[in-house]
Amino acid sequence: MTPWLFWMLACHAPEQPPEAELDGPLQPLSEAPYTTLQTTWAPLEPPEQVRADMESGALKVTDLDQFKGAGLGVVQTDGAPWIERDDLAPSFSASPGADRRSLLYLWQAADPQVIDEESPIRFEAWDSIYRPGGHLTAQTWEAHVATARRISEASDRPFDFAVIAGDLTDGGQSNELAWFLTSLNGGVVNPDSGVDDDPVPGPGNDYNDPFRALGLDRPWYAALGNHETLYNGGFDNVDEDLRSWATGTEVYDFPTFPNGFRDGSTLTAEVRTHGPTPPDVYRTVLYRSEFLGVLHDAPGQPVGHGLTAADVAEERGYFSVHPVAGKPIRMVVLDTVHTYGLTGLASFGFIGEEQRDWLVSTLAEADAAQELVLVMSHHRLQDLSPDSPVTEDEI
Repeated sequence: MTPWLFWMLACHAPEQPPEAELDGPLQPLSEAPYTTLQTTWAPLEPPEQVRADMESGALKVTDLDQFKGAGLGVVQTDGAPWIERDDLAPSFSASPGADRRSLLYLWQAADPQVIDEESPIRFEAWDSIYRPGGHLTAQTWEAHVATARRISEASDRPFDFAVIAGDLTDGGQSNELAWFLTSLNGGVVNPDSGVDDDPVPGPGNDYNDPFRALGLDRPWYAALGNHETLYNGGFDNVDEDLRSWATGTEVYDFPTFPNGFRDGSTLTAEVRTHGPTPPDVYRTVLYRSEFLGVLHDAPGQPVGHGLTAADVAEERGYFSVHPVAGKPIRMVVLDTVHTYGLTGLASFGFIGEEQRDWLVSTLAEADAAQELVLVMSHHRLQDLSPDSPVTEDEI
């Protein structure tokens, strides 16, 4: 299917009116924007008996309705200190403020991992992987984008651009990618799937209700992460069998660990380990070329978001751009995703020789042009797999 058709597929959830007819409230935010310089959130220390109950299994990670009474949660605490990074210029001496000007102002985020928790290919039945807040990831990502926008608007000037360094979705599904992109570009996000669930009757008051996103209103780029092209980020490559299970009604029979989904009709999205579950064609798990095609064709600036039609056709997720007009700055976005599926190391980083050669050539061009270079990737260099043809030291 063409990338354009996949973008249309991703933009519309099943059994609902067109997006133009949907509406929803903006997500609530604090009265004033703040960063971790001002305040941070820290986990509460569980009482001794609660910790014992957790270790014995008397209190399970899925018992969301008991969390508050057990003293589990977070608390607002002091801000974190400002850290000035001088790694690349340890002997640099800053001039007085009046002689300094900003060269680049960007927002970098990573791992939104937007989840369709009602999908039958989820791994909700395994306590070690189950995510208590998984049914709120669309709202969390929206709050992240909206907060970044407010900080940009409150600054002396807006961000030059944004870059999201991979794992945009958790399951690589077309509806998850649509929710991610709509928050970034603006529109109405309907984080429900299957059927129209409304566990708390009325609009804007539960995790399945549509909400409105203003969008970031800045140019953006994205890197691929392992959750984009591998089943649940570390197992088999996407194939027709997985795609069929994802859009069907029964829980995916995966041999490595027990699967399940969360019931969108319940107040806390309770775990179910057996179907049937309402099917949804918009849960299609995208192939690598399809995922790149949707990113290339996504609304917003710049056109293509760093990718070319040739990149999509060749399934090439790495690119180089000059993100700020008139400034000698080049951003290199690497593709560090393992493409060979079930190896036991698939979630680790991977860089092939072809990409290495391209990087060497790109850096030589930047050096000749006397450009400053910013390199982005989903994986850290120390997280490259032992079977990566190109090593951390080479990069």
